[in-house]
Amino acid sequence: MRKGFKRYGIVVLGLLVCLISTPSLIVIKPILAQHIDIFKLTEPAKRGKVSGETDIIKVEDHYSYEVPVEKDKIDKNEVLRTDVDLIEPKEEEKAIYQWHHVEIFEERDITQVHTRIVGDLKCTRKRTGTIYWVPDGNKYVIWQTWSGWDCVKGE
Repeated sequence: MRKGFKRYGIVVLGLLVCLISTPSLIVIKPILAQHIDIFKLTEPAKRGKVSGETDIIKVEDHYSYEVPVEKDKIDKNEVLRTDVDLIEPKEEEKAIYQWHHVEIFEERDITQVHTRIVGDLKCTRKRTGTIYWVPDGNKYVIWQTWSGWDCVKGE
């Protein structure tokens, strides 16, 4: 009788170990909730405390770049806003300009400079880009990423 109990005990123990270890081998992905709890109201954000007094300062932002314009328009002083506006194409449209799948009057590399002035602190950053001037008169630009800020005090 004891011998039979030992056999069943070992088998039961083995099955128990298998049942416990098997779920840990199965990877279960969490399911995202399919609803929004509209009745759970969140608390408004708490404001941090400012040490000392505060004041308002003036911040000036300037962007500059060079753009091609027809010489006749410049000579006659007939340059319009549409002549100097640059259009940034959507990500999926960039390839048609980069691979010249459209007719292009002119293609030119440019640099845009962003200057930010706060009091006597002057910070600048730059980015390069390529202008594609197309027959409909629009100028499309594909920009690279901005450089880091370079700040100089007291100029």
